[in-house]
Amino acid sequence: MKKKYILLPLLSAVLAAGLPLSAENAGDACSRAQSWTFENFGKRAAGRMEVGDSVMTIWTGNTKNAFYESDEYSFAYRAQDFPYDDCSRSVIEVTIDRISSGSAGIMIRSDRKQSAANVHLEANATGDLFLFFRKTEGAFTAYKRVASAISFPVDVRLTRQGNMYMSHYRNASGDWVKGPTVMAEVGDSQLTGFYACSGNDSQIGYEIESDRRSEAVFSNWSITYEENYIPAEENFTDSEPIGENVLLRENFADGSLSNGPESAGNPIWNGIRYAELPYDEDGGRYWRKRGDGIYHLGDKKWADYAVDIDFSVSEDVPQSAEFSVFVRYQHISIYEKMIKYYGVTLKDGNKLVMCRYESGGNTIVPIKTVTLHGYADGKRHKLQVRMLDKAYEVLWDGKSVIEGTDELRPVTYGNIAFKFTDMDMDIHRIEVTEIEDSINGSLDNLLLDYYDTPVPSYLEKYGVKLENK
Repeated sequence: MKKKYILLPLLSAVLAAGLPLSAENAGDACSRAQSWTFENFGKRAAGRMEVGDSVMTIWTGNTKNAFYESDEYSFAYRAQDFPYDDCSRSVIEVTIDRISSGSAGIMIRSDRKQSAANVHLEANATGDLFLFFRKTEGAFTAYKRVASAISFPVDVRLTRQGNMYMSHYRNASGDWVKGPTVMAEVGDSQLTGFYACSGNDSQIGYEIESDRRSEAVFSNWSITYEENYIPAEENFTDSEPIGENVLLRENFADGSLSNGPESAGNPIWNGIRYAELPYDEDGGRYWRKRGDGIYHLGDKKWADYAVDIDFSVSEDVPQSAEFSVFVRYQHISIYEKMIKYYGVTLKDGNKLVMCRYESGGNTIVPIKTVTLHGYADGKRHKLQVRMLDKAYEVLWDGKSVIEGTDELRPVTYGNIAFKFTDMDMDIHRIEVTEIEDSINGSLDNLLLDYYDTPVPSYLEKYGVKLENK
């Protein structure tokens, strides 16, 4: 099922707060368009909106910002269904003509609650552009800088695909520039639109009262939505046997990443429910992944294993496209800065890069970079990453291209993850196979010691179980 529609600016309509568009003032063109809802959020918030001739003006007052846990802003929005996760894609573009003071921009949020999960691309009157995001309801709001010293008018774009949000702006040369990408769990429906905040005289102490007023002018907006969802197979039975020592096998044959029950041959993906899983020439299915995303698989205690990926990359991907495989991925959601793993990345059209990512500041330690003949050729390729104790090896199309031992600060266990940036690729198969360790099994990985000698039996009295010995 593939759907696409575009919502263009309303013409000759003036909307009071909370009132729908009337046929009398809309005209035939506007009667076919969807109306806006306008609301003020905040204890003392006051504002109004006017729409006419492809221009929207929002006046707002006593709305300090949309940053803290209780947002204050004036918001013109439309409700939009977003039912199919990564198979749904919404793109909002607008020109911000001017901001008299404070800030304004594009907002996508889960609901009307001031603590709702949301993402907003915000320009302020001093020429800074930020991407703000609240991952879940009631969580703190974080931000990433997109650009500085921008001039008005400025074109901005916010794209949602699944739980990923991509920011863009048009630079002085007229080219679209991609900014940061963030994640937020907005859900299966969203409020999409434009907002303004009057700001406050002091950014220190956000309880300070303010009587500031602001005017923000938007024009030439478009809101597009498309979906590429193909239903999962009904009454599916996988006839392919699971090989020996296979920890995980994903062949996408059932047409789903989230159907249970979970097993080695039917993994449940973390971070994605629906994916674009079309049919190949033989009637099988594969994953066509476009855009950005990061998704996790497997057991956090996996230690010695090999990851095999069978895939092809479109010839039309941009130079910025990257695909990464993370192994021994250790991620605790409440301790974001403690993340660590090994990453193998395809980038720049012909580079394969391996790094170690360390916790505490997200330090990247390069291991090795090799030059390939190219991978964005539409042809099938195979990438394998092998980890045994402190040793690592990367194979490209069956040939070893990176090999070594991490003696400094090895990461010795963890699950796997895949990260996509500006990508357009087909993944046909993923398999994770346990590598047998004849000395201590996986116990040495968990103890971070005794890689080359049996674990001493006296450790049993300290609670160390030696069944893996």
